[in-house]
Amino acid sequence: MNKTNLIIYITSIALTLALSYFIPYVWIGIIPGIIMGLIRRRSLRLISSFLIGFIGSLLMYLVYPINYLVSLAKTVGALAGISWLILILVYPLLYGLIELSASGIVGEILNFKNKK
Repeated sequence: MNKTNLIIYITSIALTLALSYFIPYVWIGIIPGIIMGLIRRRSLRLISSFLIGFIGSLLMYLVYPINYLVSLAKTVGALAGISWLILILVYPLLYGLIELSASGIVGEILNFKNKK
């Protein structure tokens, strides 16, 4: 692993943890995903971006008080028409998938741009 990839990993992990703590919305996973898109190897980029997003959002459950998570999930669930329990269970998966998608899109754009 080269120095650039290590810096990208550390930055992405720090952003995932900070953003999932301060801004608990699933779409915010786009920002660390964009940074992960800078890694050249496609398989490494996609797997690591999903795992960083999934595990980083799971760690939010250890940090936040459970009553705050339940009240936030009930509010968002009422707006979306989804049960709050299902929303709590699906949130880490969605965060990981959004981060994976963002890194995949940015990586492919950069690969396409470099081939021209």
